[in-house]
Amino acid sequence: MEAEFSSLMRELSACGHQAPTLIERARLPHWCRHSLFFFLGYIAKADGRVTEADIGYAESLIKAMRLSRRQRRRAIGWFQQGKSAGQLPFIRGLAMRLSRRLWPAPALKTAICLCHASQLNGRPGKPRRYRSEDAIDQIGLPVSISEDIFDSYASKVWTRHSENLSRPTSYQQACELL
Repeated sequence: MEAEFSSLMRELSACGHQAPTLIERARLPHWCRHSLFFFLGYIAKADGRVTEADIGYAESLIKAMRLSRRQRRRAIGWFQQGKSAGQLPFIRGLAMRLSRRLWPAPALKTAICLCHASQLNGRPGKPRRYRSEDAIDQIGLPVSISEDIFDSYASKVWTRHSENLSRPTSYQQACELL
């Protein structure tokens, strides 16, 4: 599992830490879609309401997976189910939980997508982070996987956001920002 995780993290880094690009390159088996979109809806509702960024991210995954209209409608339905779920049902993620010992890649790719969803607006707040960790635990992966993924985002993505959002100290910097 560690070798597969290292390989996927290198691929994620090569994709510029964009999970949809990773999914487009590395593919996710069709039997993982239900759990993925359910968990995305569950994470999106963590702060009380679903944002445009959450919907845009789900749409980008739909495009990366090249889903047909029918598959897209089903994915949206699964997202809605996750959004309305108060807690995670035991059955959700069962296929990944059972297959992860023999074939860990689908569960790891799903975990990367879930961590990406929780940090769409920068460093994730506690509710989003806890929900993504709950979902990762539900698919049978250790929570340390999410910590490693978040560490990767912290070193590559969040530093760029903080540099871009730093307050200007002079009038010249403010003009350059605009």
